[in-house]
Amino acid sequence: AKPVGSVKRRRELCDAAIEILGESGLKGLSHIKVDRRAGVAEGSTSVYFRTRRALVRAVAERLNERSRDGLLTLIKSASADDGSASNPTTSALATRLLSAAKDPFQTQVKARYELFLLASEDDEIAALFQQNLDLELEFLRQIVTRMQSSVAPPPESVVDDQTLAVVAMVSGITLSLVAGESTF
Repeated sequence: AKPVGSVKRRRELCDAAIEILGESGLKGLSHIKVDRRAGVAEGSTSVYFRTRRALVRAVAERLNERSRDGLLTLIKSASADDGSASNPTTSALATRLLSAAKDPFQTQVKARYELFLLASEDDEIAALFQQNLDLELEFLRQIVTRMQSSVAPPPESVVDDQTLAVVAMVSGITLSLVAGESTF
């Protein structure tokens, strides 16, 4: 196992790389730029991530970790939600969604979009993102299920369709906010 200090440094380097990725895209990401952004000696990033591919994968893992932590917090709040009119679950979702328009979250979301594009060519990164997508689907499914006004729960297929519609809506709003749309 790696010493705690190296885990902390890896995270710091990945966080610096996320900023660069969100600001400049994949073409702007390099070991030297990460070194400079993180304020470490030149060559430090290369010690932790020998290749650009290793760096990009580590960044995807770090983004996944950060996103997973936020999703797990939302899922936990959804589980405790009593379904009252002042629904903290949907408020938390709205707050999280609107945070995509402001830094540091906007930069993080832009970095995720960059890596989503790469995921179509990289099975490892695609698998990482699928883990978080599964968590997000679970959370949104909870919201959809709780918002049903009927006494009897709707068929699973209806909840599935509604959940996918909410995913599409959330994704569209997020993309619009990251692109600078401010009318939401």
